[in-house]
Amino acid sequence: FTEHIIPYVQFDNIVIAIILTGCLLGVGSSLVYKSGYSTGGGDVIMYIISKYAKITEGKSTLIMNVIIVLLGGVILGIHNVVYSIMIIAIITTITDKLLIGVSDSKMFYIHSSKNNEIRKYVLDNLNTGATLFQTKGGLMRKDREMLMVVVPTRDYYLFKEKILEIDSDVFFIVSDCYEVTGGVKRKNLPFI
Repeated sequence: FTEHIIPYVQFDNIVIAIILTGCLLGVGSSLVYKSGYSTGGGDVIMYIISKYAKITEGKSTLIMNVIIVLLGGVILGIHNVVYSIMIIAIITTITDKLLIGVSDSKMFYIHSSKNNEIRKYVLDNLNTGATLFQTKGGLMRKDREMLMVVVPTRDYYLFKEKILEIDSDVFFIVSDCYEVTGGVKRKNLPFI
């Protein structure tokens, strides 16, 4: 099917081939993962690592694939191992950036019946602050509390899983957070 375009996509420079391969695989993987699917095979192991280690899909892919490449390095040779690790690093970076976003921090808006437990976890374990808002539901017009928390992107996945562990019926919204000014524990955020 693609036979007639092969002469146009051959590269003499291995670095260009590595970058393009990593970019295309990273975009493709993130589209599959964002849709809630997997490509089978190693992705099943990746999802297991991601779930139990509480790390992103990109990082779990990195761990799994580097182990496989290093084990295969005996047969492949050092040059191919280095090229493969470069491709894996590009795939990991692009996958995480497309799935999680490019900001240094994430802002969570949380409606939960267990806001006190979530707030305690934030203050004790994430070493960041939390803000409580009084809100009123649009449908039932019921008064509730909403918790707002800004966490570094590196803690996003762990925090999301912990919220769901504390309250499986929680409602939360996550958005990119590009700038924060003030706050008691603001020095812990990466961009300040």
